[in-house]
Amino acid sequence: MSLDSLLGMDALFLFDPARWGEWRDWLGEHGSRIAVIVVLLVTLHFVFRRIISRSLLSAIARAARVRKEDPVLVRRRADTLSATLNWAFGIFLMFLGSGLLLAEVGLNVSALVAGVGVVGIALGLGAQTLVKDVLNGMFILIEDQYAVGDFVTVAGATGQVIEINPRRT
Repeated sequence: MSLDSLLGMDALFLFDPARWGEWRDWLGEHGSRIAVIVVLLVTLHFVFRRIISRSLLSAIARAARVRKEDPVLVRRRADTLSATLNWAFGIFLMFLGSGLLLAEVGLNVSALVAGVGVVGIALGLGAQTLVKDVLNGMFILIEDQYAVGDFVTVAGATGQVIEINPRRT
């Protein structure tokens, strides 16, 4: 695949030092859109974090009152689940933002997504251990085997759980 097919004609001047004077025009046309994309993604990230934390805490607190559970354990479970959901949503926003910004720069994102899909299949076959670890981590979270703040012993090491995500504790 050639550079011309990956790049739109609008973005070719980015790689031609003789035409750097066009930066000002390009930035005037695309700069505001790029700024809006970045501000929107950052705002979405912070709003999602706040909404997830509050809604999970209230939902789990209501369930705990019905089950008559310890409020400290409820808070730990809410912190664990909100951290995991925030992690997943952050990765989603990173990919979404990257695609939007690359499209605004002039890259052909559909060809890039197709290439990433093929590479993803190859990596998925090679990274079976990673997939297995993520699935095991999800079961740890779903089954509430331990939460942030618990003291655990794993592989002979004892300590307090500071952070949990589907890949590692």
